[in-house]
Amino acid sequence: MMSCDRKCNPPPLEDKVTKLKVTMVAWDRHDNTVITAANNLTIKVWNSTTGNLIHILMGHEDEVFVLEPHPFDPRILFSAGHDGNAIIWDLDRGVKIRSYFNMIEGQGHGAVFDCKCSPDGQHFAATDSHGHLLIFGFGSSSKYDKVHTTTLLLLYYITTTTTTIPDQHVCILPSDSGPNVLPY
Repeated sequence: MMSCDRKCNPPPLEDKVTKLKVTMVAWDRHDNTVITAANNLTIKVWNSTTGNLIHILMGHEDEVFVLEPHPFDPRILFSAGHDGNAIIWDLDRGVKIRSYFNMIEGQGHGAVFDCKCSPDGQHFAATDSHGHLLIFGFGSSSKYDKVHTTTLLLLYYITTTTTTIPDQHVCILPSDSGPNVLPY
């Protein structure tokens, strides 16, 4: 038999809109800060020793599921999420350094599902909800000049069967193509 407390006063229904949930967590490369993303579209930077809040970073318009620290500079963090934005943050100053919006012509934006920084810290790559691989770089592209005669801006891996379509800046291949069929 159920007591009157449970029967007369059922637990309140959870308000999924206002309940704060952490969606991602990361450490900076020197373990000085812990960074969390939450479903209220904020990224919070915490002192890892004291637990004190250092900064609240705002700039995303949908949930963030990617927090990627720079490989050796503890000040730099990459974030990305379902809003199609990839943002580079300065954790010391608590400000946005640069942002990229993943607009796909004729299809709207593509949610960014993952992002990784290159070991040298000069490039980062991301994947999106359309199956694309996005490669971003800082500064000169001279390291990649031998790969192709034009600047490598973006490389798409399409998940449908298509033929190879090269143009000045983009190369489109079927996702099951091996690297031996690249038209370079």
